[in-house]
Amino acid sequence: MRVSEILALVGTYKPAYRKPIAPEFLAAASELCDIYVAGSNEARADIRSTISLNGSRVMGVLASRLAVEAVRQSSPDLIHKALIALAIEDCQFDSRDSTICLSMVFNSAVKLGVDVPQVFNEVAAISGARGAKLLLTWLGREPKLQALSAFYLAEGTNPEGQFAYISTKS
Repeated sequence: MRVSEILALVGTYKPAYRKPIAPEFLAAASELCDIYVAGSNEARADIRSTISLNGSRVMGVLASRLAVEAVRQSSPDLIHKALIALAIEDCQFDSRDSTICLSMVFNSAVKLGVDVPQVFNEVAAISGARGAKLLLTWLGREPKLQALSAFYLAEGTNPEGQFAYISTKS
């Protein structure tokens, strides 16, 4: 798919409370991450500036899913792709949502032994101003403010017994 087609598709996403996001949205968002990485600075800026609010929500969901899949598959590459999804999302919807998502990506990266400062700085270098700020300020946070518990999250398992992030909020 071309960038314009992907952006149009993810832009059609309509959030629905407690309904899973359709796989075609996540597949398109994943493809957009690959295009973003391979693109020029101008192309990246164009993607960030033209993605819709609903499209940015899809990118946030993708980043959260990739944080989980990275642990399940022991794949540092998925950590990188999750950060790219957040770079594209660029805190467009709400930086608090982006921060919660980043907490899961960070936890997964640490769990996998990823060089967190290196990968965060690498992605910050190809991010917009808001995304770069999110990544770089995260590195300066106190550990207690990086902990999953600060976001009412914990490591757990889903009903199938697979790794998952679970809410600790009642």
